[in-house]
Amino acid sequence: MEKQIQKNILNYAYFIYKTEKSPVFKFRNLINYFKEDGEDKLIRNLKKLSKMNLIQIRGELLEKQMDKVHFNYSISLKITDHGIQTIESYQKSLMDRVIKFIKN
Repeated sequence: MEKQIQKNILNYAYFIYKTEKSPVFKFRNLINYFKEDGEDKLIRNLKKLSKMNLIQIRGELLEKQMDKVHFNYSISLKITDHGIQTIESYQKSLMDRVIKFIKN
């Protein structure tokens, strides 16, 4: 089940890359997917994978407005001739620690 979810998300990411409908940058065989909106479908799904410990996401705290916290995400996706196969893992970001700090 988790593998199928991961495959679907990678296919969606590749589709987004091909249609250039999102702010995506390519460098050699890596894609950096950059989105400021935490409600973006790809970001939401990648966060789900992160919670299942299938991938790791690097996020940076941008600003805190009242009860709302905004993050920028930079996610690297590896491209092969057969599409995107893996998401580059990063060290877990400070995001979790920042959220814990904000809650406390």
